[in-house]
Amino acid sequence: MVRAAVSRALRLDRLAIGAVGATLALMTLGSVVHGTGSSLACPDWPLCHGSALPAMTGGVQFEHSHRLAAAAVVVLTIALAVAAWRQSDRLERRLALAACGLIVLQAVLGAATVLMGLPPAVSVAHLATSMAFLAVLVVLAGRLGGFPRSRADAATRTWLTIAAMVVYLQILLGGVVRHMGAALACPDLPSCAGSMWPVALLQRLHMVHRAGALVALVVVVAATLVLYRKAQPVGARHALVLAPAVLVLCQGALGIAVVSTGAPLAIVTAHHATGALLLASLVLAWTTCRSESQGA
Repeated sequence: MVRAAVSRALRLDRLAIGAVGATLALMTLGSVVHGTGSSLACPDWPLCHGSALPAMTGGVQFEHSHRLAAAAVVVLTIALAVAAWRQSDRLERRLALAACGLIVLQAVLGAATVLMGLPPAVSVAHLATSMAFLAVLVVLAGRLGGFPRSRADAATRTWLTIAAMVVYLQILLGGVVRHMGAALACPDLPSCAGSMWPVALLQRLHMVHRAGALVALVVVVAATLVLYRKAQPVGARHALVLAPAVLVLCQGALGIAVVSTGAPLAIVTAHHATGALLLASLVLAWTTCRSESQGA
């Protein structure tokens, strides 16, 4: 009986981690879809040019692959919810149900994005929902998985909460910049057309995103240092605790590279993927960070 219970727990653990990995892959593919101008390669939904298996050529190969990957994530999420309902506690069941609700909303927004011709507001809402969905999955995986735990106080968790919120908002601001076509509105660094506060609206939007990046950098590094000092990680905990600081530095470097190199697809995609990983690392650190009053 004990062996069977452990086996079920391991399967649930792997299912949750697999759902997180599949979601990160889906987000990366979604960035490729946008970066290649393939978002409307399939003008209908859920079919593509009236077919469930269209010819995978041109932009269709990216857009339809994204849809197929999204379907796989839906299946994984439903399977995770069913398994969690049978094996987990009340909070984990609610998290799994929340994930199901968010993936349904994400599908609706994805359909609206295509059928309405890529309106920026809907595209950014699509991004916001995807990041919220990722965060819920990471919390669930963090609770179910065998990740190393860190001891910290309430203040440390507050730092991590603030850092995660700042990164989430910065990701959404980046989505606005991208979908409004402002990614290269400022071709120079650190100023914009020789000014720190230019006149043009898109240039100002771009500069606000740069300012947000600096805020995110400071807050994430500060939160990481607070956690490191309080948790005193050893062994495998080092990677978990230090990951946010490493990722935010990488993200800043990629942001600079996007502007200085003219936004090539590979760098833009890496920038988007690293942002998602950064948010996930903060949420995971928060989830696995126990208060001093809790057990190890």
